[in-house]
Amino acid sequence: MKVYLDNNIASAVAKHDLAPQEMTAVDQLLGMQDAGTVRLETSRASLREMERTQNEKRRREVIEGLNRLHVVQHDHRVLGFASQSDPYGGLVSYPLVTDVTDDLIFSELTQMSLDEDDAKHLTNAISGGWEVFLTTDPDFLDLRVQIQMCFPSIRVMKPSELLAELKQNV
Repeated sequence: MKVYLDNNIASAVAKHDLAPQEMTAVDQLLGMQDAGTVRLETSRASLREMERTQNEKRRREVIEGLNRLHVVQHDHRVLGFASQSDPYGGLVSYPLVTDVTDDLIFSELTQMSLDEDDAKHLTNAISGGWEVFLTTDPDFLDLRVQIQMCFPSIRVMKPSELLAELKQNV
């Protein structure tokens, strides 16, 4: 099972700052990943959010926590290239890249009142084919029925909910 971790779950791998029930579930899900039962992934959007942490020690800790997770490659799109040349034969070319993987999905999510960072995470998960979007963020949890109605291919869940479901299906 492919599980996309929202930034609050990805950073909790290092910080251990979730409610006890959710943190226990995250630890057990990490064990299940080690056993090959689930695949826990996040995107570079989490890394970008973590890099904005003001406290340098805390920033290092949360970024190191990403080492236990898979970082997806499907988290950006190349829109094209821009090039400049000079009269002496020099040429510089660089890609034009966006971290919005699907404009239509992103637009629908921002219309649901998700902020841009949150919408980018969920857009990555939906467009990348993940089955579960794992979060404890109330911004997602309060909208989960609406999200799942618009995008039935993904389920928005808390770690404890996913763990309970996995244990029930064993």
